[in-house]
Formats: sequence, structure tokens, C-alpha cells
Amino acid sequence: MRKALLLLFPLLLAAGEVSASCAGTQDRCAAECNGRLPEDDPARVGCVARCAADRAACEAEAGYEAAKPWLDRRVEEMKRLYEGFKGDGGVPPPPKKTPPPSPGKAPPGKSPPEDLGPTPKPI
Repeated sequence: MRKALLLLFPLLLAAGEVSASCAGTQDRCAAECNGRLPEDDPARVGCVARCAADRAACEAEAGYEAAKPWLDRRVEEMKRLYEGFKGDGGVPPPPKKTPPPSPGKAPPGKSPPEDLGPTPKPI
């Protein structure tokens, strides 16, 4: 958790600067709407709403740009995870299971056990 906060701190600082920039742009836009259109005009409401929408878009874009390197790293990590899961990522596949040896036969590369004669009968 602490590491995540340390990684996000520079993003939060940058987001604060961008937010102030976006807010200043919205304030100038709204001031232009207020100066150009009468107070009771529905066009003024629409103009101010457009300014607010532009600010939201500005902040969303800035947030995406700030988070993009982090998101790109996470996407690459997920790709590597998936490649490993599929067995395509340079990771050797798990060993194939060999069937258990048949009774009385030696496994490949081993000699059969010595024949000690017939099995004794129980008493």
C-alpha cells in the first residue's frame, strides 16, 4: 500500500497542476459566456454547461496521460502472465507425466530385479 502511494504521489501533484489549469480555462470560458449573453438567456446556461463539460474532458485527458505509463506497465505484466499461462512465453512447459512402471518390468534405463526364486508360502 505504501509503495503504491509513493508511486502515485507524483501523479497526484501533476493532476493538481492540471486541475488548476483546467479550472482556469473553465473560469475564462464561463466569464466569456456571462459577458456575452444575457442572464436569463437559455443560451447562457448552455454555454456555461459546455465550459463545465470541457473542463471535465480536460481533467479526464490529463489523468489518462499521467496514468498512461503506469497502465502500460500493468498491461505488459498481464501479457507476460498470460504468455506464461499459455506456455508461449519462453517458460518451459510443465514436465509430461510418465505412466507408472508395469509390475515385473523395470523402468527404462534400469535393470530388472534379480529373480530370487518362487515366493514363499505363508505359514
